[in-house]
Amino acid sequence: MLGRKLLLALVVVMLATGTLISYRGLASTGSAARPSNGDHDQSTDNQKTRSIGLTVVPLPDWFKFQAKDTINTWIATNDMKAMNRHAWELWAALTWPSNQELNGQKVPVFETWWDADEALLPPQQMKGTRGTRQFRRPVQFRFQEAIQTRIERLDLGSNPPARPPQTLFDEVKYSDEIKQFIAKNEYYDHSELDRINNNWPKSTPVQDRKLKDFPDTSVMVKPVFRLASGTGITILPYWAGPVNSTTPSTPGPNTWTKKMAVVPEGMDPSKVKVREGNADLPSMSVNDFYNLKLTKEEAAVLPGSKEGDYMLLVGMHVSSREIDNWTWQTFWWSFVKPAIATDIKDKVKPPFDHYQVAVGYSFMTGPNSEGQENPDALPLVCYNPYLEARFGNNVFVRPGQLGIESNCMSCHRCAAWPATTPQQANPSYVANGLIDPGDPTLFGNKTKTDFLWGVADGRP
Repeated sequence: MLGRKLLLALVVVMLATGTLISYRGLASTGSAARPSNGDHDQSTDNQKTRSIGLTVVPLPDWFKFQAKDTINTWIATNDMKAMNRHAWELWAALTWPSNQELNGQKVPVFETWWDADEALLPPQQMKGTRGTRQFRRPVQFRFQEAIQTRIERLDLGSNPPARPPQTLFDEVKYSDEIKQFIAKNEYYDHSELDRINNNWPKSTPVQDRKLKDFPDTSVMVKPVFRLASGTGITILPYWAGPVNSTTPSTPGPNTWTKKMAVVPEGMDPSKVKVREGNADLPSMSVNDFYNLKLTKEEAAVLPGSKEGDYMLLVGMHVSSREIDNWTWQTFWWSFVKPAIATDIKDKVKPPFDHYQVAVGYSFMTGPNSEGQENPDALPLVCYNPYLEARFGNNVFVRPGQLGIESNCMSCHRCAAWPATTPQQANPSYVANGLIDPGDPTLFGNKTKTDFLWGVADGRP
């Protein structure tokens, strides 16, 4: 609860109730997007123009994808400095100006990329999505909540107590290489995926039951946004580690005890005093986040919001197929700006320099004497506090695992079609550790989807 004397000015205070949403999840007309003077030239190819009016652009020319041998050498020698530097290069490239605007706001490169519905819907169904952005609950959250409901019904009967609604929304965004590869191979078609899966010869080793490898320049991201008031102060929690959570083993955002006052444009954070308990909360501007200002149409589809409110970027998963297991890095908003290598820092434009990073380019923390993944090493940990931190062991198929011990690579290695069946209600999520692509308990009678859960779970 907030302190009794919150404000020195008449403002509307918006309590932090865990309301998060993806940039994708907003209603917007294509006519709102228009070109602007920016730093990045773009193609006007109609085939790359999205339903909202933005044109998909590639990463800037200064970004260079690395050869597999180069990154695998980093992994074999445990060169964390090189891996972290590359993660920041990816972040700088994704957040580079796109030379486009949406609703009067300049957007970075990643915002121009294809949403999951655009990449995974058959071409003949795309008309139904033009002009409107949609948002959805993360698939893994829906499965977690379904599991929890079943447990409560077993413990408490048919009417378990209602829980506070979870309002986190995200969406995967795909580079054009991924979208075109899905279209070329018809991986958007569930019947085609079934055909592939049902036609493996019985002699095919489980390890070889997989879709074609996606292009080496494929990149996918998962941005997460949170709502903030456009007219008053918003009290939001910020990540300061599991120790600053009321449930340290499952520290989802709604359990964080460190909070801040976020103020809209036109209000000086240094002149705002918000007291909670016995201390004043630190104050931040919405401009310390990458933010989107909601239009009337956007606010109309977002309960509890109004025109002029903001969506704040609080986290993002980033993955590139520069190695066969993809590179994995995840970013989240940090109260204290992180240290960034000098030669990269100039390319990470504010406010994107306010985001911290975790890197996971391997399953385990150290290679063996031959430079290969060592099953006897400790599992590598790489998770996003806004996405995986809340997960208990009931989300995972291996015992004793938690979200705060998870690794993006391990989880996405398990992506296979079909993700669920009548005999398997939930996907085979594994939090961490080395995943054998020939494991019949995970991949028997399935087809691996090259680390793409979007293809595996049949979205949208």
